[in-house]
Amino acid sequence: QALVGRIAIRKTVWYDYTFGANGFVVDAYGLGFAVFTAASYLMFLIGLALLLGALWYRPRTYWGQRTILTGLTLAPLIANVLYLSGVVGGIDLSPVGLAIAIGGVAFGMVRYNVLDLVPVARDVVVDTMSAGVLVLDRRQRVLDANPGAARLLGDEVENLLGAPLEHVFAAGAALISLHSGADCNNNRCYDLIEHRGCWLELSLTPLGDTKRPYGRLLVLRDVTEQVDTENALRRAVNEAEAANDAKVRLLATMSHELRTPLTGILGFSELLREELVGPLNEAQHDYVGNVLESGEHLLGLINDLLSYAKLEFGEAMLDVREVVVPDLLDEIIEALTPAMRQNTLLGDYSRGLGTIYTDPVQLKELLRHLLDNAAKFTHSGTVTLVARREDEALILSVRDTGIGIAPDYLPDLFKAFSQADTSYTRHYGGSGIGLALVGHICRLLGGTITVDSTLGEGSSFTVRLPVDVREASPPAARDGLVRVRA
Repeated sequence: QALVGRIAIRKTVWYDYTFGANGFVVDAYGLGFAVFTAASYLMFLIGLALLLGALWYRPRTYWGQRTILTGLTLAPLIANVLYLSGVVGGIDLSPVGLAIAIGGVAFGMVRYNVLDLVPVARDVVVDTMSAGVLVLDRRQRVLDANPGAARLLGDEVENLLGAPLEHVFAAGAALISLHSGADCNNNRCYDLIEHRGCWLELSLTPLGDTKRPYGRLLVLRDVTEQVDTENALRRAVNEAEAANDAKVRLLATMSHELRTPLTGILGFSELLREELVGPLNEAQHDYVGNVLESGEHLLGLINDLLSYAKLEFGEAMLDVREVVVPDLLDEIIEALTPAMRQNTLLGDYSRGLGTIYTDPVQLKELLRHLLDNAAKFTHSGTVTLVARREDEALILSVRDTGIGIAPDYLPDLFKAFSQADTSYTRHYGGSGIGLALVGHICRLLGGTITVDSTLGEGSSFTVRLPVDVREASPPAARDGLVRVRA
């Protein structure tokens, strides 16, 4: 009776079978077997869905591994379904499916490097790198962290795992909130913050779909040394600019203070030369002439310093007028011919150059410095002033047959207080400020200047100026530092 009861329970809960000519045959499955089978299939499908979800967003490189793992997972399931459905005539193919799965793993290990050492090697690299790495899920919980992240955050790896990011690193959580759903630089967002006395560069990369990532990778790099270096360089630049401003202001102040007594010296020397206070002998006339010549040279130097200071601080003002170009060039040649130091000054331009709108005083100053510089470095040679019109520009060139300039010195040619060679100062004199003024004035007039020089043969300075400085809008005028008066 007990045996009969157990058989009845087995038929109800599990299954009933009989022995026939064809051997063991299952007649019917019980409720327990159905529940067990349904639960097994459900758990299998859930696991398969989780596996596919984890593999779906992997890069294309891993698609082979994804296909192999999915197929291997389905093989035993398909075999079991075929057996239970009776399609194969009661033959249980589950062992065959399991054998296929095992063979597939072996094939995948050889063909697609499934279960190879790459993940292990990557773990070693991540664990030993100085940068901090945090792997976050969709809810911004820390799934993984390397020792570098623990060191930068001042905590232990065990304390970081599973914790919300805002609890262990509020700045990182703020970065995610700031760039949530934003397409930053190549889907990667950056930020720079100060944390625990050091500067950290944060790099946030979405994992999977950038619009709906299943996680994020937060990388922290300690850039304190780099930031300190940049700050030191910035301070040095500011200090250098402040020192340069102080130097220019000192030059302007001293120039004013020197010009006042110098003007008095020149005035009284002129009275003496004209013998308005009494007759002078020949030697006294020579002495007074030397005083006047030296004083005028010094006054010109002081005026150059004042002009440089005004241009450096953007305090120059353009007085734009209509200028007849040939007449202005004639005035320049006539005025500077006596100062050519035994050189011949020539003019090469036509009377049909017409007019331009510019500041005649600044233009004369520019040409005076170029011609004086050419005469200074030319010995018994020729200095030529060339002019021509080209489109909407006036091209002015000053050419000489002097000593020329070495190519190494060309980049510093328009820097203040510099010359092509320091020895030139002893041989040729000069303060090294003339060409710096030329560069400033050229930019002030909305033009450009180029130099073509051959050592031992001579130099050519070419200035390109707009025919109307009001339309050219020079850089200083755009910045509001130079007032244009028409």
